[in-house]
Amino acid sequence: MKGAVSIWLLLFAVLALSATSCESRRHSQKMPPPVDPLEPEKSWSSEEGMEHLIAARRFAFGANTDGMISDGEYGFRAVLKNPEAPTLFKTAYAQATAEGQLYALCGIRATDRSSFDDYAAPLRSETRDVTTISGRIATNEPITSVVQRIASGGYDQYFTNRPAAPAVEHPPTAR
Repeated sequence: MKGAVSIWLLLFAVLALSATSCESRRHSQKMPPPVDPLEPEKSWSSEEGMEHLIAARRFAFGANTDGMISDGEYGFRAVLKNPEAPTLFKTAYAQATAEGQLYALCGIRATDRSSFDDYAAPLRSETRDVTTISGRIATNEPITSVVQRIASGGYDQYFTNRPAAPAVEHPPTAR
């Protein structure tokens, strides 16, 4: 009987030490940043940002009339924060929808300007339309028009500290 009590005491001590060790390990792990309950997109990881860029169906920078920012822009910002952003934007460009490619092209312009023309060139000869949003107005417009605005710095104000370059006026395209 005395031996059985000793074994139980030994097992209890081992379990107590094991629980203490697991508890201290759990507290030493890095806690994720808090999530803003009103705008969880602000805390997206670059992986979550990539998912949104690749799947984007609308291209929009800047808040709409209600002050809301698009998922694409939140995704763009999440990727831009990553030290590997130039590579991530190039990866997104290769896998994305046309609208996602435009976000990725903005990222390439912001992070690796020397590669910008190589990535912009194929889109400059595209005949597809893309969906863009300004305020609350969604428009289908030629992808080449958006690429031109990106190239001229028309969206830079949303991801740099520099003001945007003046917009280049183009005559309406015949359809």
